Amino acid sequence: MSKFLYAAFVITLIPTVIKAGEPNKYTHNFVTSGKPATSSAIEAVRQLSNAVTTIGVEEKLLNYRETRSAKRGAGEINIFKKAASGTVLILTEEGSGSGALITDNGYVITNQHVVGANETVKVIFKPLGIDFSPNKLEWIEGKVEKVSVKNDLALVKVDFVPQSARPISMHDATPPEVGADAHAIGHPVGELWTYTRGYVSQVRSNYRWSGPDKADREATVIQTQTPINPGNSGGPLLDSDGELIGLNSFKKNDAPGINYAVSTDTIQNFLKTKKEDLESVDAGQPIPDKRMPNGDPCGKTPIQEVRDKSDWLGEFNRIDYDPNCVGRATLHIAIPDDQGKPIVVGIEHETVNGVIGTLLLDEDRDNQIDITFVDVDGDGKFDFEGYNKPGEKIASELNRINS
Repeated sequence: MSKFLYAAFVITLIPTVIKAGEPNKYTHNFVTSGKPATSSAIEAVRQLSNAVTTIGVEEKLLNYRETRSAKRGAGEINIFKKAASGTVLILTEEGSGSGALITDNGYVITNQHVVGANETVKVIFKPLGIDFSPNKLEWIEGKVEKVSVKNDLALVKVDFVPQSARPISMHDATPPEVGADAHAIGHPVGELWTYTRGYVSQVRSNYRWSGPDKADREATVIQTQTPINPGNSGGPLLDSDGELIGLNSFKKNDAPGINYAVSTDTIQNFLKTKKEDLESVDAGQPIPDKRMPNGDPCGKTPIQEVRDKSDWLGEFNRIDYDPNCVGRATLHIAIPDDQGKPIVVGIEHETVNGVIGTLLLDEDRDNQIDITFVDVDGDGKFDFEGYNKPGEKIASELNRINS
């Protein structure tokens, strides 16, 4: 099926915005025009809806790994060339650190102790060439979207990414093997875009430490022999494929050569966790049980179930959800009457209201997503597509769509 038809369907999928406070805000509202929605059709997609409504805002955007050619077996030179443009310098009034660009549209992951209590920071991308003269470096303002003091992680968003920059693909949550090579890029003691190499000494779950600010930290960490120093904090720790396996975070001052990086499994959990929930944990409180006005958990109960029609799918039942408790439908599931048509899930873009940012297709209607389309910048055109591996809610590897 052509991408044009997918794009055309997005427009018909989005329902009229449900205003907060409407009497039927969280009640089933079947539209009886055409064939009514049947309990069997609705029941057939319950398993699928339970899976997709648990997709967090950041998971939609930040877990993607774009398929890139010739990434296997990269040597040290290629690893630096590949990842240096995605390694940023972060400046605050209190000091400097490093960060890793993880998406094309400007999301940067770093340490919380790098950004401190600042709401904005200065982000500098690697210039072309080898001239890193301070008076020639240009900075871009980055907004600190959320932090985890406990995990020592921060998410920063810049609105502009230079054409020369390339995001660093994130390794999955599987810990690296002890003895595997580990590569670091950062800015130790002001020496910009420095590369070092070592190896993984151990992976330590639920590791606790405290930094100079005396904050209590806890995360899964990768212990390495890879040399790092102040200024490396928040910078990428990479495997031999040039993929992010952790963020270099701290070292033992009394034991030279023992360094630690917060691992990608902790990073991915951080990216999937909402800002207010992170704040609760940092304050020593449990994550609150989010519920809708009628007492049901957010996302699990449809806002409405209606009939709809499009040129692509024909007549279909549409189920609308509010998975993030924002007061309106942001996730829509379409179940066509035609058994030969796919079940379609549309998830609203995280920053552009009314635009589908992620489109998921269950082509054989087995309650497993088969194809993922992603509109990264919210302009109404899909930028990436990918085939889902078994059990994936969103494809982990995506190919850029040539426009």
